[in-house]
Amino acid sequence: MAGYPKIWTFIRHETWWKQLKAAGRGAVCEMLLMIKEQHDNGHLVVSSMSNLAAELSINRKVMSQLVTFLTTTGTLQVVKNDRHLLHLYFPKYIKWQKITVKEAVENAHADGRKCPTTRPDQTIPDQTNKKESPKKSGDHHALIQYWSEKYQSEIGEKYIFSKTKDPPAVKELITTLGLEKSKQLVDQIFISTDPWYQKAGRSLAILRQNANKLVQEIANHQPTEKKKDYGPQGERHF
Repeated sequence: MAGYPKIWTFIRHETWWKQLKAAGRGAVCEMLLMIKEQHDNGHLVVSSMSNLAAELSINRKVMSQLVTFLTTTGTLQVVKNDRHLLHLYFPKYIKWQKITVKEAVENAHADGRKCPTTRPDQTIPDQTNKKESPKKSGDHHALIQYWSEKYQSEIGEKYIFSKTKDPPAVKELITTLGLEKSKQLVDQIFISTDPWYQKAGRSLAILRQNANKLVQEIANHQPTEKKKDYGPQGERHF
C-alpha cells in the first residue's frame, strides 16, 4: 500500500474527482483497493457489473452511471463488458503511484491549492520495468500444483503437462484473475455439469479457454446482496 498516499494526493485535485459526490468517491476508492489486491496494475476484473455493484454496496444503475462518467472523462476504460466478464482499466494508475512530490505540488498549485512538501526530487519507485516478482512466479507454480493434485484426485490419473499450451494459459490466468480466483475456476471445471467437458476433456488450456463461462457459473451460484434504494429513477447519485 506504499503507493496509495500518492494516489490520494493526486486524484483529489483532478477535475473529475471534484465532480463526484461522496458515494462516487467512495466507490472509486474501493475499486482502487480491489485493483491493489488483484494485480496492482490498473486492471480490475470481475464477473459482471451487478457483482461489482454488490461488492461496492451500491445500486447497479448507479454503478453503471459511475462507469459511464469515468469513461467519458478518460479516467476509466471498459476493456470488456459482457454476460461473463467485466474488465475495467484505469490508464493513469501506474502514473498515480510513481508521481513525484514535485509534480503533485505543481498540480495542486495549478488548481489554486497548497499542499505540504518534502524534497522536490522524492519519488515513488517505478515498478513498470521490474522483472516478474517471485510472488507471481510462485503463484504460477502454486496453480499448476493445485491443478495437478485436483486432476489426479478427480480423474484418477496423473496430469500430462503440455509445454506449449499450458504455460501461457497459467500465465494469463494468474495475470488476469490472480491465484485464488484461478483456483475457484479449477474447482468449478471439475464440478461443472456442462457436457462439453466430457467431450473436450479438462486441461489448463481448456480452463483458460472457458474462464469466462466458469466465472459466470460461479456467479450464478452465489447469493446477490439486496440493492440499496438511492432515490428517484433518473437522478445521478454518485
